[in-house]
Amino acid sequence: MHTLEDIRTCVLCVNDQMTPFDTSKISLKPVVYSIIAIIPNKPRNMRKQLLFVLSTIVLVFITTIKLNAQTGNEVLGDNAAPGITTGNYNTIVGDEAGKALTTSSQNTLLGYQSGRSITAFATDNVFVGYDSGLSNLTGDDNVFIGSKSGYSNTSGSRNLYLGSESGYSNTRGRNNLYLGSESGYNNISGSDNLYLGYRSGYYTSTGYDNIVIGKEAGGYNDGISLGDPNFKNSVIIGTEAGNKIQNAERVVFLGDGAGYSTTTGARNVFLGYHSGYRNTTGNYNVFVGDATGVFNTEGRSNTFVGGLLSESVDNNGVLDFRGSAGDGNTTGVNNSFFGAGAGTDNGTGSENTFIGGNAGARNEFGDYNTFIGFQAGVRNNVSNSTTNASNNTFVGWRAGAYNEEGANNIVMGYNAGFVEGNDGSNNSIVIGYEAKITGSTDRTNNVILGANASVEADYAVAIGAGATTTTNNSMVLGGVTTTDRLSVGIATATPNQNASLELADTDKGFLVNRITTVQRIAMETSAANGNPLATTEAGMMVYDTDLSALFLWDGTQWVNSTIDTDTDDQTVDVFQLNGDDLELSLLDDAEATKTVNLSGYLDNTDAQDLELSSNTLSLTNDGTTVDLSRYLDNTDSQELSLATNTLSISGGSATVDLAGYLDNTDAQDLELSSNTLSLTNDGTTVDLSGYLDNTDGQTLSLTNGNLSITGGNSIDISVLQDGTGTDNQTLVLSSNMLSVSNGNSVDLSAYVNTDTQDLTSASLSGTNLTIAIENGSSVSVDLAPVISDLASNFTDAQNEISNLEAENNEQQTLIDELINRLNTLEESVANIDNPTAKGNTAILYQNIPNPFNSTSSIKYYLPDGINNASVVFSNSNGQLISTISIKQSGNGELNINSDGLATGTYFYTLYVGRTKIDTKKMVIK
Repeated sequence: MHTLEDIRTCVLCVNDQMTPFDTSKISLKPVVYSIIAIIPNKPRNMRKQLLFVLSTIVLVFITTIKLNAQTGNEVLGDNAAPGITTGNYNTIVGDEAGKALTTSSQNTLLGYQSGRSITAFATDNVFVGYDSGLSNLTGDDNVFIGSKSGYSNTSGSRNLYLGSESGYSNTRGRNNLYLGSESGYNNISGSDNLYLGYRSGYYTSTGYDNIVIGKEAGGYNDGISLGDPNFKNSVIIGTEAGNKIQNAERVVFLGDGAGYSTTTGARNVFLGYHSGYRNTTGNYNVFVGDATGVFNTEGRSNTFVGGLLSESVDNNGVLDFRGSAGDGNTTGVNNSFFGAGAGTDNGTGSENTFIGGNAGARNEFGDYNTFIGFQAGVRNNVSNSTTNASNNTFVGWRAGAYNEEGANNIVMGYNAGFVEGNDGSNNSIVIGYEAKITGSTDRTNNVILGANASVEADYAVAIGAGATTTTNNSMVLGGVTTTDRLSVGIATATPNQNASLELADTDKGFLVNRITTVQRIAMETSAANGNPLATTEAGMMVYDTDLSALFLWDGTQWVNSTIDTDTDDQTVDVFQLNGDDLELSLLDDAEATKTVNLSGYLDNTDAQDLELSSNTLSLTNDGTTVDLSRYLDNTDSQELSLATNTLSISGGSATVDLAGYLDNTDAQDLELSSNTLSLTNDGTTVDLSGYLDNTDGQTLSLTNGNLSITGGNSIDISVLQDGTGTDNQTLVLSSNMLSVSNGNSVDLSAYVNTDTQDLTSASLSGTNLTIAIENGSSVSVDLAPVISDLASNFTDAQNEISNLEAENNEQQTLIDELINRLNTLEESVANIDNPTAKGNTAILYQNIPNPFNSTSSIKYYLPDGINNASVVFSNSNGQLISTISIKQSGNGELNINSDGLATGTYFYTLYVGRTKIDTKKMVIK
């Protein structure tokens, strides 16, 4: 038995026999015979190795020999190149090797029938092995090494085939590199291919521009012919990768079994063990990771990135799914899954994007979903419904994790979305840490924004950390504790913390609900929630468009706030006494005349007398007294004076302008007709018949200083005695002449038969009515007892009205001030703290507060670089009051006070240089 050392020694012996430049002594026969002698005694694998060694030795041996400059041919073997004529530099070893060669040059043929068909045109070929390059006719620059390698090649050039039967069927393919037994076996005319591995690219016939690396990769199909595979521009690396490929193009399969079942699916990229394993005709897919897209068959335009998970999943989706990204996808299209187990159960769901471990893992049929985050939407479509669980967007760790059948939802935030058991809510937005739709009932059309915010209702909105509501069709801002509740500001960056809502716009108002009277009344029995208004709605306000008035619900009824509080323009059009009834009516109050029964105030006090003792006022038959001392104000010596239309009082500075009370009545005349008293230019009259008491026939008498009248009282006139002796005078009546002794006389004829006398005048002074009678003396009547009670009641009513007016005026003042402040804040808040947004424009803001009676502040903004600004103050007549220079740019504030300024309206203007920027109005009250 010969060893490799024997062969080496033999080769050396041969070399020792040669002279380097003596080509006539060169002979390969001893070497060849020595190797051939030991081959039959070796195992099959060893024999192949020895044949390879033989070929290598020959090649090396040839390169060390300087060939004959004219022929340069070395031929060894029975019937080897028997017809060579002018071919040069050929090395031919093997029986019938180069048998047809005549003029071809520079070929190396080693092995039985290697290059057997070469004639005159094939050059620069190396064929090593049994029947290698047997059919080659005109192919150039080929290297075929291995038994029957390049067996069918006729005109293909620049090919390298290494391995038994590699490139066996190639006839005219060019620029191919096949390494491995039977690699590229069925390639006929494909060019520019690289096949590495046993049976790699086995059934491809005309494919080109491919790289196939791996055992049976690139179309072996378990040894079953696929017809005429023609894939191209592809890279396939891995055992059995692209095993069944036919006419696909531009694919990249990397990994054992990657794209194993792909036949015509084109432009796919499968990277990873068994990635895209079952894909057949799906196109434009990218699968990266262990077993990603393993079950995809016809799905197209999908992107799956993520390897096989190591954990299994329970029914609640708590643990990881065992599976790779999109490994269950069959016909779903346009999906993108990134992360281990992402979309692992997806079958036909399309146009989904799942990013994160287990994201969308249980989705089977859901479409148009976007899940980003670990286990985001992990249970979506777990029920495998084909009609829901679509159009969702979940972003965050386990965002929307418990959703199963809900659709059209947006969820963002750590563990945000739905509580366990709430698995079918729709059309909702949930954003925030642990923000959720709670309860076991599926909900719809909710908006939740804020950490730990929640809703258990429909058509509800909860905004703010901890905001929560269980009421349908409601909106909640903020929580309910002192920590998380909110103060809402509109047009202000610093809402008042003592107000739930602050409105700061200076050119807008607060517009309440505007409804008709019918709609307002209907709310009493059936409001928006279907229930009648009750005490819980007390304080509710609406605007009645029919009555142009604001109405407040006091818990039991609607109250017209305009009538109840605003009496400034009301006018009393009826105020009169009718019997014991006081009739009262207000103008334009849409109410009938009201009456007050005063009979209860009549107590037969007409005979009572007032008595003043010192400062104490008392009434006969009444045990009570009134101390008037506190009313003493030393005004007894004051005098009223009237100058033109101005009324003044001595000792006082105030005056009263009476011009408004002038009504041209000075020329009016009193007229008495029978018992009726009238005034010119006045339609009213006074009936005096009640004052007739038939006293014309009464007789006066004087007895001892007492003057009496028949049928009447007497008067003690002794106090009138003056010590002059008048007490002894005697009255004498002669005919109609009354005389007194030692005195004058009075003609009484005018008082005879005076029943037809007419009243000549009537006047009212205080409560005393004085009436003058024709040809008689005047009579005074005190009306105080009649009207005292009425006056008291009227005074009380007037006081109450005055109090209401004062309250209303105070409220109106507060409202006006609040509106002014709201308007000011709204105008200024947008840019007051944001110089970037203000740009290069100077801004003047409304003073706050406005109106004011002490101090106020004016804010302004000047762009950088302005140092010549000023604020000019003027009154309503345009008179200049003050000018304040401003030297510093940016946000600023002027503090002003009203000292020395009268109440009224003023204006202030901001100037930059001589340019007027803006003017604002302020009011000092």
